[in-house]
Amino acid sequence: MNWLFMVVSLVLSNFFPATIQRAFTLARSQDWAGAAAALDQAAAEDSAVYVANSLPYLRGRVAENQSDWTRARAEFMQVPSNHPLRPLAAWHAAMAAVQLQDYASAEQLVGELPVDFPAEMKVQLARQSTTDLATKIYRGLSTREARFELARINGDKQAFWSLLRERKDDDIGLECAHLLSAAAASPVN
Repeated sequence: MNWLFMVVSLVLSNFFPATIQRAFTLARSQDWAGAAAALDQAAAEDSAVYVANSLPYLRGRVAENQSDWTRARAEFMQVPSNHPLRPLAAWHAAMAAVQLQDYASAEQLVGELPVDFPAEMKVQLARQSTTDLATKIYRGLSTREARFELARINGDKQAFWSLLRERKDDDIGLECAHLLSAAAASPVN
C-alpha cells in the first residue's frame, strides 16, 4: 500500500508543473476563468507547493481581473509576512478591501506597507478610499500630490498658497491656482 502512495504522489507531482504552466499561459493570454481554474487545480494537487511558490499572489491577481474582490483579498492574505511579495500583496489586499468597502481592513493593511513603498501606489489607494483613510495615507506621504490632496480634503487655502509658492509648472500648481481663483471670485458671506 505504501508503494501505491508513492506512485500516486509521483504521478501527481508530474502534473503539478504542467498545471502551473497552463495557469501562466492562460493568465498571459488574459483567460482569467481558465487561469483561475488551473490555479485552483494546482492548489488542490499540492497546496504546500502552491503556497511555497507564491501562487496565491498570482491567484489573487487573477481574482482581481475577475472583480472577485473577496477571493482576491483572501489569496493576497496568504502571502506570508516575511515574504518579499508581502508588501505588494498587502497593497493589493487593501485595494480589494476598499472595493468590498471594508475600510477597517484596508487601514490595517495600509499599516503594513513599508515607509519606502511607492508613494504613487499609496496615492492610488487613497483615491479609492474614504476621506478618513485617504487622509491617513496622505499624512504619511511627503509628495507634492499628497500635500495637495490633503489640502483639498481639509480646504486648506494656506497649503494651496504654499504649493503655488514652490513655482512648479505642473497640474498641481494649475489646480491650486484654479481653486484659489474660484475662492477669490466667490461672494463672501
